[in-house]
Amino acid sequence: MKPYELAERLFQRQETGIRDAISRADGEERRWFVKRVLSLHNDAGEHFMDVDLRAFAQSTGLIPDRKRFDALLSKRREEDVISRARRVSASRPLTEMFYFPHAKKPFFWHGTGSGFTSGGKEDALEELKRLGFSDLILPGSRLPEARAFLIGIINQPIDYAGGIAGIRAGLHRIGGKNILVTSSPDLLVPQPGAFPAIQEFLRSRLDLGRESELGIQTNILLDWLHFAARDLYTDGKYRPAQVLALIGQRRAGKDVLANDIIAPLLGGRLAKPMAKFKGETRFSDELVASENWHISDELDSVSPKTKAALEEALKQAAVSPALRLEGKFGTVVSVPTYRRLVITCNDDRTSMEYFPGLRENFADKIIMLDVRGAAFFGPETPWATFADWKPHVDRELPAFLHYLLHEHVVPVARADAHYRVASYHNPFLAGVLLELDPATPLHEIIVNSGIWGPSSDFVVDTSAGHRTVTTTATGLLAYLRDNESHAMAGLDIKAANHLGRLLAKLVADRPEFYRQLPPLHGTTRYAIRQPEARCSPEQDERERVALAGFSS
Repeated sequence: MKPYELAERLFQRQETGIRDAISRADGEERRWFVKRVLSLHNDAGEHFMDVDLRAFAQSTGLIPDRKRFDALLSKRREEDVISRARRVSASRPLTEMFYFPHAKKPFFWHGTGSGFTSGGKEDALEELKRLGFSDLILPGSRLPEARAFLIGIINQPIDYAGGIAGIRAGLHRIGGKNILVTSSPDLLVPQPGAFPAIQEFLRSRLDLGRESELGIQTNILLDWLHFAARDLYTDGKYRPAQVLALIGQRRAGKDVLANDIIAPLLGGRLAKPMAKFKGETRFSDELVASENWHISDELDSVSPKTKAALEEALKQAAVSPALRLEGKFGTVVSVPTYRRLVITCNDDRTSMEYFPGLRENFADKIIMLDVRGAAFFGPETPWATFADWKPHVDRELPAFLHYLLHEHVVPVARADAHYRVASYHNPFLAGVLLELDPATPLHEIIVNSGIWGPSSDFVVDTSAGHRTVTTTATGLLAYLRDNESHAMAGLDIKAANHLGRLLAKLVADRPEFYRQLPPLHGTTRYAIRQPEARCSPEQDERERVALAGFSS
């Protein structure tokens, strides 16, 4: 007999049959009647119980003691609440609502998509009610069911809530912390097919690279994209990857390649890292949450200190397995994050002057491609406007992704044990950077000077079979100003410590010619070896004649 049927019979005062049934009931049947009478309280309310149920239970001998009736009723209510909570848990796990106290809206729960939405306390209560929590008072508590559950969430806060590049939405244990990743990258679904608009765009931008083998730049980009896409779409884990520098003509499509082809392929989320690189902000939550980092027309300082800091930042972006997560709403331990950094820069010397030089410990961490080509939309092109071209590219991206994931093969000749793709520097661009490096012209000035000659007043050591001069930055600067003043004017070296920094760079870049010696009386010394081609007896004689003021 259902509780409502029993209630209906009670209201109709058909108690005689019920009393007879109870009097004959025993064991399990009697317990069944007790549960049904107690259930009527929950279904019909306090007033009905006060008027009929307690008296009915006593008069029939079902529960003769009033205190016993109240105790059983309290237990029944507790069991009912627990049962209701379990039913809610079965349909939506309770862990799907989280509390991060440092956020402006500290409660997080599943939104309409795959990610999480956030809200304040009242928003969270409304969500709990939607999930099935009631306003019933929990046993032993003065709080309704929903509010009591919310208190439980507040007492077990998570350590961070936000996006983390490469990681799908959900609760993750990272670095010993409970981190709620609130959104996933917007990944495409790869589909077999052709991608003529993308293919033509890449070939028209990269196959014309100056001083490069035809097609090599397109293949290098495809190699880089192959591993970038495979890493993200397989597991989203960090792996070392070179910085990609797209350098070329104005309006050649560098930013279009970075923003409209590469970024959508790699999750769509884009961040600008230069403020962090320059130390203008300590917050890194936006970088941590973005798979794509892009620097465009933001290189604006050529001081040695700034260029050294930028070089270090680019190196860390390429090889550092983890980033320190520091946001406006709390700081968490370092987290491993997927990332790819793309730099777009014009190819004029003024723009390229901001780039770090291709030092030995930096050159393998960057790929430099020369981007050139005529307009890809407009008069006398297949596309009248960018708006006509863009939809074709968007439709082709799934096919391009399928090619990168399942068809493109990186040949052994272009492979690298650490980065999986060998670094490539377009020869023309590498030459420009070499010319822009002040250490390069300084080396040429030193090599063509007379510091190894008899009139230099430097001590020349020939014991090792070649000529080596020992000098200090101060002594060398004085000599070069006196004897190479015209050439030195172009370097604008104002002090010995500036020259010392350039000599230190030459020690690192050209160890076959430059060595740093132990300090003498607190002054750093350098050993400069004469190039072999200048050490023949005939060359020595010509130098002596020239220094004496005679023509050969």
